[in-house]
Amino acid sequence: MAGSSSCGTKISKAADFLSSLPDNVFTVIFSFLTTKEAFSTCISCKKLKHLMTVIPNVECKETGNDCLTKKREFMESVSRFLENHDSLIKTFHLSFNPLGYRYRSDVCYWLSFVLKNGLEELDLVFDGSNNLMFLPSLLTAPNLKVLKLSHCVVNLPSIIGFKSLKSLLLGSMDIPESVIGLICCHCESLQHFTLEYCSGFTKIEILDPKSKLETLILNDCQTMILDNLFAPFALKISSLKTLSIRQKIINFFFVGSPHINNLILCRQAEVPVTRQESRNMKDIIIGSLGNVRTLQLAGWAFEINENTSGNIDSDFERVLEHFSGDDYRLPPIVAFRNSAVHIINIQGFTGTLYEMSHIKFMLAHFPRLRYLEVTPIKEMDEAQSGAYADLISDFPMLSASVEIVMGSEEHFICKNIEA
Repeated sequence: MAGSSSCGTKISKAADFLSSLPDNVFTVIFSFLTTKEAFSTCISCKKLKHLMTVIPNVECKETGNDCLTKKREFMESVSRFLENHDSLIKTFHLSFNPLGYRYRSDVCYWLSFVLKNGLEELDLVFDGSNNLMFLPSLLTAPNLKVLKLSHCVVNLPSIIGFKSLKSLLLGSMDIPESVIGLICCHCESLQHFTLEYCSGFTKIEILDPKSKLETLILNDCQTMILDNLFAPFALKISSLKTLSIRQKIINFFFVGSPHINNLILCRQAEVPVTRQESRNMKDIIIGSLGNVRTLQLAGWAFEINENTSGNIDSDFERVLEHFSGDDYRLPPIVAFRNSAVHIINIQGFTGTLYEMSHIKFMLAHFPRLRYLEVTPIKEMDEAQSGAYADLISDFPMLSASVEIVMGSEEHFICKNIEA
């Protein structure tokens, strides 16, 4: 559109060109667009309005208005759109508050419609305190590759019939550990498995050598017991490419030493780490990482040295004074010589005694460590960040060569140390 005089002509030619394309070309184009983007494209040209019935990606999201009149209008609009849709729906996303079981029949009708053909991705998010229950017969889609369920009650063992399923997310659901085992063993193509805010299990066991599972993500999964305490759950895993655990508290432990390429541990609570969590974390990091290659930590400010006081102190002068005496007692290092950890990435570093003791402990016990990156919080200035980097570079280390990076894009310090 170079030149205002010809702008209108060029827009007209562009519109004519678009309207001259075959419908099946637009079906391919729409597969890369959201529902809103595809609708906007159809409305922009009268000759394309009929293509609204062939949009393959359908997203129906309620605005959150609890007015029954508005809810009924939403229900009718979704039903009308699906009834007029005359092409394959590849992805269906529904975010809706069904008010318990009041609108269960409508939702089941929508699912029966979209699942009868070659649906590849299904994402159901239901708001409200009452989880919506579905009949197992509704969840039958031989071509389904991605399934996301939140606030649902389903016959979970029926999921094992999805032979093409590659990605599964279950959110805010009660899931027995036996069902988790069935899913991992019998979903032949499953590669990515996510549990968010789920409970009902005390162990996750993934040991089947035929399993193709590559990524397991656990986000704030808790098992409640008496007195508002959380029971720990066990992770018995043979091998994964990525294991990501994001918890408010450390209420899990490993059984054995899993083969994991990338282990991500993120503590999301803002309250100080308890002594029990500290002990548990030591066992997880030191006792079970013999076959972990890359370790990423975030949200950690916990005690490694048992003699360290329980008060968190981020003042660098006190930290420097604590380590200058070199009275840090290292436990025997023979048991850790088989550690495969090559890379450690620590985010949200605040400079506490706990964190520095943690770093010193790992440097002294990981013989194959080659790269340590520490990213401080934004409030830490350049001078203090550099001082911490110098202190860390003086720590004794078991590895023959470690590259230490301290800082961010604005402040980058690199230390290459030979033992």
